[in-house]
Amino acid sequence: MNTFLLVMAAVILATVALGVIRVIRGPSRSDRAVAVQLLATGGMAAILLGGSAVGSQGAIDTSLILAVLAPFLMTAVSRERRTRHRGTAERTPGSQRVEPGAEARVHGGGA
Repeated sequence: MNTFLLVMAAVILATVALGVIRVIRGPSRSDRAVAVQLLATGGMAAILLGGSAVGSQGAIDTSLILAVLAPFLMTAVSRERRTRHRGTAERTPGSQRVEPGAEARVHGGGA
């Protein structure tokens, strides 16, 4: 039974490794957000399976901590990606791209 649990933990870790690739190369933010959730869920499952296989009581506590921190991780990844892809021009909701200082030129002010 312990061998089966360790093999299943390895399969889940392989799935988590594929999720890391999706976080890095994901075509959209939603793909990255789902992959981050996969990392947290898969990590919890692998820790619980591995801990059960070797008889570790701390595995439950560790996976619960990971479950609590997972939403914060997803928020941090989505905010980091949003600020990294924001260049010199900012996009406002429902509008076209606005270059810094463009409003002053349109209204006759500025240098």
